[in-house]
Amino acid sequence: MLKNQDHYEVAGSLLDDIGYTDMLKNEKTIESEGRLENLKKLVVDIRNRSTLNEFLDEVSLLTDVSNESEGTEKISIMTLHSAKGLEFDYVFLPGWEEGIFPNQRSLDENGNKGLEEERRLAYVGITRARKQLSISFVNFRKQYNYNIYRSIPSRFLSELPKKNCELKLNQSLKEKRLKKIDYIKSNEFEVGTLVKHDDFGEGKVLGINGKKLQVKFKRFEEIMNIFSDFVKKQ
Repeated sequence: MLKNQDHYEVAGSLLDDIGYTDMLKNEKTIESEGRLENLKKLVVDIRNRSTLNEFLDEVSLLTDVSNESEGTEKISIMTLHSAKGLEFDYVFLPGWEEGIFPNQRSLDENGNKGLEEERRLAYVGITRARKQLSISFVNFRKQYNYNIYRSIPSRFLSELPKKNCELKLNQSLKEKRLKKIDYIKSNEFEVGTLVKHDDFGEGKVLGINGKKLQVKFKRFEEIMNIFSDFVKKQ
């Protein structure tokens, strides 16, 4: 039977036959999900090589390089998805702001289900740290190198146990200059107001500067600057 299968099919069949795949599926933990994803990537990597020997030769070379650098200090940069199943002494999680994390597109497309998936990813990131976890957010963020809008700290921060957290605020000189021309409040709109535009559809106000609003519309990925006269409250 194995003779009639390609080398990557043999790898997949072997994992199924020994019951390892089913074991991970039955565990139903974040760690087991991470290991399942790693197995899928393993089979894909094997498939991208012409023979199993070619794959094993490359792995052998990588292992040699890894052993040489073992014990040296280094920084690993990765997504939360790829961090599943891994642990580090020190973990840094940047960008914990509404619209970024939780991701606005995930919320728009999947609603509460998308929010729960983002919350699960937050749990993954938090539990990767063995000694210390640092989570950061900014008060102002520049988009496409010219739009500056006020950020809202991620809702996930308020869900953390306060007794285990220490808040450190760092106000840069740039932020101090921004506050001198701080966003002027609108009598009609406020950050978080849901609005509707005749052409762009539904959106949410993320920043206000007089009559100019910074709005994230559901149909578009970028945040738009638009005058308040052209939108209506929902």
